[in-house]
Amino acid sequence: MALAGCSQQPELPKPRYEVAVISALPLFWSEADATKALSQGDERAPIIRKLAETFTMTPIDLADEKTLRHHRLLLLAQPAALGGAELVAIDAWVRAGGRLLVFADPALTWPSPYALGDPRAAPRITMLNPLLTHWGLQLISPAISSLSADGEMTDAIVSGDIVTVSAAGQWRSASKVCEIVDRGLRATCRLGKGRVELVADADLLDLETLGAVGRKNGAAVASLLQNLSNGLPTKLLGESESRKEQEKNKVDQLPQSDRLSRQQE
Repeated sequence: MALAGCSQQPELPKPRYEVAVISALPLFWSEADATKALSQGDERAPIIRKLAETFTMTPIDLADEKTLRHHRLLLLAQPAALGGAELVAIDAWVRAGGRLLVFADPALTWPSPYALGDPRAAPRITMLNPLLTHWGLQLISPAISSLSADGEMTDAIVSGDIVTVSAAGQWRSASKVCEIVDRGLRATCRLGKGRVELVADADLLDLETLGAVGRKNGAAVASLLQNLSNGLPTKLLGESESRKEQEKNKVDQLPQSDRLSRQQE
């Protein structure tokens, strides 16, 4: 029995995946004035602090090919308008094997100190329509959605988890690669080698405003990311290319004789 106990291998920790985040919501910084921000310490929104228990959450500014190649998981949460080249890069990145989680809101109610139309505020309607249309998806306004009336908070199901949504929209699909589930609140698409999960509400990320009624939302979002990460290799999309480049640089720095012998090997 003692020998059997000694032969047991310790359980290895699961890989801690990095999640790149692009969002116009105040997820990593406070919208308060600079004095308050300095006194608050950790400015990250509660949803980011919750997800950081399982993932490494990293904000990025660009969605170009050079940036995305270093990431496997991407979270788009009600981002500002992205350039055409960025939308093309996201589509290509997914088809090459990337995993994407999208929160797109047709009627955002997230409180903001900025006036409507202020470029510092998150857009009240999703700016991802060109990409959604390319994938055959349409986001329906809560005014005609069967999930909730405009401004109403209600419980819904996201991939088996109960969440609280606010003025949620609904997905419609004209594509064979995208399936509509959870009464239209969620769409799941398989594009090339990659996968996309889309949720028709971004307000469910606002754990501070939702308070006690939204306490399960954080776990539900973490579950979506965990499901997307299943089967991902631990190395990054661009890691093999980076290593090849490093090896090439090493060879270029070798004397000519060593370089020739390395090539012969």
